[in-house]
Amino acid sequence: MPLAVATGIFIEFRYEGVPFWVHIDLGSSGELELNKEAFTPIFAGLQAQMNVGVSSLALFGLNAVDTFYTLNRPFKFGYGKYLIPTSPRIELQQEVEYARLGLGYLYQYNLIINSDAHEYILTPNKLPRITREEKDYGVVFYPVDGVHRIVRLSACENVFKYSFTLGEVIEKVDGQAVETLGDWCAIKTYVRAKADKGEALRLKIRGRKEECILQADFSPARSIIR
Repeated sequence: MPLAVATGIFIEFRYEGVPFWVHIDLGSSGELELNKEAFTPIFAGLQAQMNVGVSSLALFGLNAVDTFYTLNRPFKFGYGKYLIPTSPRIELQQEVEYARLGLGYLYQYNLIINSDAHEYILTPNKLPRITREEKDYGVVFYPVDGVHRIVRLSACENVFKYSFTLGEVIEKVDGQAVETLGDWCAIKTYVRAKADKGEALRLKIRGRKEECILQADFSPARSIIR
């Protein structure tokens, strides 16, 4: 059933009866990003993936470094009498003032923006839905001042094994100079494709003699939201 939401760029959603405002963010790659301070009491006690580093990546820059949580379990969200048929993945971020519903979630829908009526209409499309248990390496790197630095770490075996720290410089990926892989979007696509296939990712990090070999099928460590 179509989901029509009004009041311009902000809409009121509900999570188990609790209302909150959501900003439709067409420039975001996240699914549903919530302010950690405001929403921690609602999700307190649940298990989640803990991350350290920047919570948002974009071609225009980085957010501040933070500790934030990702919840992959299904949740019921809705507007008015409608429920969203596909549960969003949730990230609790300290620096997010309002909840943001981004392209990572919206790509599952046909989106119609009726500017005259100040209304968005979402209808499910036929694209495959996002899987909740995505393979990953637990490390995100990003171009900063001409080099590629680690900007996010997730609690997982890869990170524990090599004791990675934020800011370390990635010089090579799978034996190739990282610059030869293209821009950040191309590198992200390359890494995601390898993770989806379950292939190992080899990183040469400045100051380390040996390559770091990361496995894609790690089991994330679970932290309790407090």
